[in-house]
Amino acid sequence: IRDIVKKLPKRRGYRFHSFRVQPLTLDLRAVAARFAAGQTIDRRALLGKGLIRRMKGGLPPVKIIGAASPQKPLHFQGIRFSAAARAALEAAGGSAR
Repeated sequence: IRDIVKKLPKRRGYRFHSFRVQPLTLDLRAVAARFAAGQTIDRRALLGKGLIRRMKGGLPPVKIIGAASPQKPLHFQGIRFSAAARAALEAAGGSAR
């Protein structure tokens, strides 16, 4: 057992990568440019429009950022938002669930 313990690194160092899955970030203007007004947007819709790709066989978490108003109401489901993006979306008449 002592030999196995000695082979383990003493510290994690720069090689350690978090196991937490980081969300993909998308700009609100880029999303608004691809969808029509009043449309409901989820991760599958983003995949269909080519804005995201599958990661390890599944759909990755998505976070919308940006403070530019989309100028049309969009409805999002199952997507995270930054505070500025949520405020801009709600100002345009959209919603995020």
